[in-house]
Amino acid sequence: MTTTIMTDTNTHTEVNIISSDTEIDIEKGSGTLESTAIESSLDSSDTNDKYDDNNEESTPAKKSCCTDTFEKMKSTADWWSLWIGLASFLLAMILVFTVPYEKGSVRAANVVPSPMRWQSNPLDAFDVYSFVGSLLLIGFFCILYIIALRCMGKLEQNPAKEYIKGFIITGLLALISLWLGRNQFCATNGLSYAIFAIVLGMFIANTPLGSWGALSCLKLTSKDGEFFIKCSLALLATEFSVLARVGLPALVVAWVGSPIALILGYFFGKKVFKMETDIALLTAVGATWCGASAISASGSVIEASSSDITLSISVVAFFTVIFTFAQAYLAIGVGMPESVSGAWIGASVDQTGKSAVIRPFM
Repeated sequence: MTTTIMTDTNTHTEVNIISSDTEIDIEKGSGTLESTAIESSLDSSDTNDKYDDNNEESTPAKKSCCTDTFEKMKSTADWWSLWIGLASFLLAMILVFTVPYEKGSVRAANVVPSPMRWQSNPLDAFDVYSFVGSLLLIGFFCILYIIALRCMGKLEQNPAKEYIKGFIITGLLALISLWLGRNQFCATNGLSYAIFAIVLGMFIANTPLGSWGALSCLKLTSKDGEFFIKCSLALLATEFSVLARVGLPALVVAWVGSPIALILGYFFGKKVFKMETDIALLTAVGATWCGASAISASGSVIEASSSDITLSISVVAFFTVIFTFAQAYLAIGVGMPESVSGAWIGASVDQTGKSAVIRPFM
């Protein structure tokens, strides 16, 4: 809308309101009509502006894919289990390559602080390093646990001190179970630490001890049992003492060879076999790492269909059966050293059980 005001020598004012539809000439004599027309035009313009503003405000801003992913990375239990697993692995690396020990010694097998094997004297399970280190590990994981709860918003429902008490008591019970399971007789006869942990849990839950006020925090912490399992699965129940024996070459095989195999497998499936994206990625993941378990975990992350997950597991399992025998006899045929063949087969045969089956052949 354009408004033109012209004034002549007789103070006669003419207002031309020019719009896209009409042209209205208003002379001074009809002042009421003039003001009404102008106000009506201005009100209409304001209304249109407000309508546009309301439309902009009513339309929710769409989050980008990256923003949504970063939000999940800091606020979901699935991602925090990975962060805690990564922090645990880095701590283990620091201990493996900084704590002095002799190859084949007791310290090499317990470079990550934990109770040692013992026979008749329970105190033989601990020295200063293992006892103090075990307590420090409980404190380390407790800090990570509280940080994870804070980011996931759980501390708004219950105070942090209750979670801290519950986690420390749970950690001490786990330490006691591990200590009992390291007894020579128990270890020989299949009485592992897991059995003692279950027995202790049943005892506390089904006796008056469970209703004791000081242990009420255990009920709060036990609700995060699934989260603790996810954290342990992120570490794949790794025995870090293996790294103390094989050292840096094992990290090269795992951290260099595996990513290369994953990338090449994915692009080979996409470009050569023209596979669908989800199936190519899942098959490459299963062939690179732990077979069915890796495919299942990755499938939930990329939201793959159950049919794609099942197909990928079937393909990987089929070829794993073949290579279980083929790689073993190939290594024997070319005279490959045991350490080299073990690293080669362990890095390429995609299920732990089948890797163990190869051992008698070697």
